[in-house]
Amino acid sequence: MYRPYFNFGSSTECSTCNPKTIEDFCQEEVEDLQENDEEETNVTEEVSLATLESIRTFLKKGQEFDLDTDLYDYQQEDVDAVLEADRNFLILSEMGTGKTPEIIKIAEELDYENVLILCPKTLRKEWERQIIQWTGDPPLICNRGSTKRLYPFFEALGKELKTGKPKSRYFILNYDTFRAKKHTDILQDIPWGLIVMDEAHHIRNAETKTTRGILDFLQTQRRARIICLTGSPVVNSPLDIYTLLMVIRPEAHTMKTRYEFLDRYSYWAPRMGKPKVFGIKNRVEFQEYIGDFSIRRLKKDILSSLPDKYRREVTLEMGEKQLKHYKTLATELVIRMDGGETISSPGMLSLITRLRQMNLDPAILGINCDSSKTDFLIELVLDGPSKLVVFSTFATYIDLVSRQLTGMDVNHVTVTGRVDVDERLKRVKTFQEDPHCQVILGTIKTMGEGITLTAASDVVLMDRWWTPSSNNQAIDRLHRPGQKNAVQIINPSNEGSIDQSLDNILKEKSGITDALFSENSIVAEVVDDLRRQASMMAFR
Repeated sequence: MYRPYFNFGSSTECSTCNPKTIEDFCQEEVEDLQENDEEETNVTEEVSLATLESIRTFLKKGQEFDLDTDLYDYQQEDVDAVLEADRNFLILSEMGTGKTPEIIKIAEELDYENVLILCPKTLRKEWERQIIQWTGDPPLICNRGSTKRLYPFFEALGKELKTGKPKSRYFILNYDTFRAKKHTDILQDIPWGLIVMDEAHHIRNAETKTTRGILDFLQTQRRARIICLTGSPVVNSPLDIYTLLMVIRPEAHTMKTRYEFLDRYSYWAPRMGKPKVFGIKNRVEFQEYIGDFSIRRLKKDILSSLPDKYRREVTLEMGEKQLKHYKTLATELVIRMDGGETISSPGMLSLITRLRQMNLDPAILGINCDSSKTDFLIELVLDGPSKLVVFSTFATYIDLVSRQLTGMDVNHVTVTGRVDVDERLKRVKTFQEDPHCQVILGTIKTMGEGITLTAASDVVLMDRWWTPSSNNQAIDRLHRPGQKNAVQIINPSNEGSIDQSLDNILKEKSGITDALFSENSIVAEVVDDLRRQASMMAFR
């Protein structure tokens, strides 16, 4: 059976469930026909398989996968466990195990009218993309900024009341929305059937304004079913997981009982007015305590299901300032091309490079504003795997990120062309053998050749080289003898940017030997596609 990459996620019945739809009625009719057919004829296995495969012809626009046929067995087991539990739940599986499709399947099975997806701002577009891929239903996604953040939901609700056409069940919202009481006051009046909290470790500090806002909001949603997702190892610290317990088991976990919980399951002492945990006690009891309402899977436990290498395509969106600077360069590109300048001219090549750097991080060009990609990477480092490999085309970007990680006390090493060969080998050895060295950063052309990085099974290509072979060669630093896990390849890209132009063309070239095309030919194709996109972006 075809298995897609994950793209890689109240016990009281809610009164806001959808009424029976035309699709439900049609499905019942199909089931009745199937039952009649079984009485009259023996359906062969070949016909059954053909029928199953033909289901794909009925996928909605934009839908790539079918929730009934394309989940892995262990994912379906997780879905069944959550549904059978009929209560709030924690899904604590490791990054790269496919939690998002599980949640989408659960939401479709429960069939609630209003499903709220809470996530960090860097993952809003990722959730949007996956919901479309798995359901064909474009979700509602909050606006950036604070003035009209909730407008898409109420605009869709107004259209539903006016036209009778149902809005999407999904509304995607970032956590910092709850810093403003005006947003919380509005959201609490909406009857949410299912509330999903992705990367839920972002609210583990109960003292922050965002977490307090969320906890206040959830007090008004006692009929909603809540599922928290996180791949971060919060289960190693009772203090870290306690806030999540306050979310899914509020009746048993409050700020008043927090210290009783810490006394029972940890060694701790007060530090500057706050508890400092030094270790866990009663570990088995602690794991059994959360085991009734939680699932945790590790990649190494599901290797038989995972392919040797699988990709996670992450769609991001630039902030207002970054997008403004990007548009300026994109407009200049269009003007130059319309003026007859060729892509091989030094000025055009320099402009293309600057456009890529602006897309990656404006700080490379000395511009002080946030970078969607760097924000995503930093969150990944803080919340993700114990070992991570990061590639970029630009050594200046590697140095920029290295300075940030140093300021955050993240143990890491770098490998670029500026590092001599002997020192490179020492740094690679440190990453491979030192369990405290979490990240190795390097350029595709220097770190992507002749070394082994099998200590990690997660690799991020912050931007890609012009040819598939160069990117694949970098990835294969992890996918080689000695690797004990499936390798997850993470490709972050900004929506509507040069990233997506290049990625689409690289996919087309992936099965063709490099001898049949040159880097210059790919640059020409990318620029041609970019010209079209830049024209649209510059003038919309």
